[in-house]
Amino acid sequence: MVVVTHLAADVRVQRWLRGRRALAVTAMTITMLIVFVVPVASAVTTLIDHADDIGRWLASLDEVRLPTPPDWLKGVPVVGARADSAWRDLRGRRPRRTRAHADALFCQGGRLARRRSGGAGKLALQGLLIVLLSTYCSRKAKAPPGW
Repeated sequence: MVVVTHLAADVRVQRWLRGRRALAVTAMTITMLIVFVVPVASAVTTLIDHADDIGRWLASLDEVRLPTPPDWLKGVPVVGARADSAWRDLRGRRPRRTRAHADALFCQGGRLARRRSGGAGKLALQGLLIVLLSTYCSRKAKAPPGW
């Protein structure tokens, strides 16, 4: 599927490179790696780099006081009334209760991340395999006549 969806761009790149198929496939492979790998690696690195900041932010929740929800929130279709109610509920809680709630969510997220950390490796491996298989298939792909 990946090869079919980027075949038009692949043909265009091949024309720009004066019919050099190998260079076009290489350029498209590098582009796919940049599009898939760089954003994921950047997001993971940012979360890891800012783990201390996130912890400090959670610790400072005792001092945070939410303002009242904006008037337009109730008017949002489907979720407006529930969002307004949840906002008011969160605003009405004591800061320590809000912090305890946030800490619980953060800890649950951390435990889930530890349990699923193998999933991140599998996802990265699957992404790399997709790019490699796409490269192989792109080498063999031929554009339909008239492209």
